[in-house]
Amino acid sequence: FVHLANEFLARSRGLASADAGLPVELDEQRGLRERSEFRFHEFIELAQPASPLRHAADLALGAMRAHSVIAADAHEFLDRLLQTNSERVRNDLEHRVAESRRQLEAWICAVLRQLIQVAERALTRARTAHAEGAAAVNLSLQKLAAAAIELACLSEGSWEPVP
Repeated sequence: FVHLANEFLARSRGLASADAGLPVELDEQRGLRERSEFRFHEFIELAQPASPLRHAADLALGAMRAHSVIAADAHEFLDRLLQTNSERVRNDLEHRVAESRRQLEAWICAVLRQLIQVAERALTRARTAHAEGAAAVNLSLQKLAAAAIELACLSEGSWEPVP
C-alpha cells in the first residue's frame, strides 16, 4: 500500500508545480506504523500449587513416580499458555495492521486534499490567463479588422483614416 501511495504521489508531483508543497514520500521499509503493545502472559500463578494440600499431593505423586499425572498437568498448562499468547499475538497484529492502515489512509486523504488545493489554484490561474488572453485576442482582432479596412481603402485608392 505504501508503494502504491508513493507512486501516486510521484505522479501527482509531476503534475503539480514546484511550490505545491506536497509531502515527502513514505518510507516503504518502515512497515507497520503502529508499535506493538504485545506482552507475553507467564501464568506463573497457575504453575504454582493452589494450596498446601495440592503441593503435598504433587510431592506424593512425584515420590510414587506417577509422572503421567504431572506431565498431563504440565501439558495442559503449556497448551493454555500457548493458546493464550498466540491469540494475543494475533490480536496485536490485527490491531497494528488496522491502525497502520488507518494512518496510511489519513496520509493519503491529506495528500488528496493538498492536490485538490493545488488543482484549484491552477484552475484559478488558468481562468485568469484565459480571461486576460481573451481580452488581448479581442483587441488584436479589432486591430486586424481596422488594418484590413485600411488596406481595402488603400487598394481602392481612397484614403480615409479609420478611428
